[in-house]
Amino acid sequence: MEGEEFRQASKEITDFIISYLDNIRDRRVLPKVEPGYLRPLLPDAAPDTPDSWQDVMKDIERVIMPGVTHWHSPQFHAYFPTANTFPSILADMLSAAIGCIGFSWISSPACTELEVVMMDWLGEADWPASCVSGVLRWSRWRRDTGHSERGDTGGDAGSEGEGPRSDGREGQGN
Repeated sequence: MEGEEFRQASKEITDFIISYLDNIRDRRVLPKVEPGYLRPLLPDAAPDTPDSWQDVMKDIERVIMPGVTHWHSPQFHAYFPTANTFPSILADMLSAAIGCIGFSWISSPACTELEVVMMDWLGEADWPASCVSGVLRWSRWRRDTGHSERGDTGGDAGSEGEGPRSDGREGQGN
């Protein structure tokens, strides 16, 4: 597939995604298939030439969708849907295009540093107490009490008796 073919195919798959998400509530949440359902729907051997994009698109509904659990359906209550907003889908496309693998700084400095900045933003957000983990609680305590990363306000922020407890109160006992 060359660039112009990709442009056209991406428009078609984008239309499919929009239609899929707009109509997901009309789909059966759990597939009604048996193990092994897929093999008879596919050729016995790998093709010698690639399928046309039009045939691939037809196979999405004919072959793939019957075996999909629709996790983003408003009828699916087992898990909370994630990464199903249009901006997150666009971000996935960009990540795939640039090959962003952020498992260490050297593998992708921008990815790693963006993650750190965004996690800092989350740490600074004004979360309800019921949503705040120990790490966020500790970060908020350090911010609110003026303790810097170097402990410039005197005393060791990690010493016994200081810092927030797991129940959010000051003092000993985490």
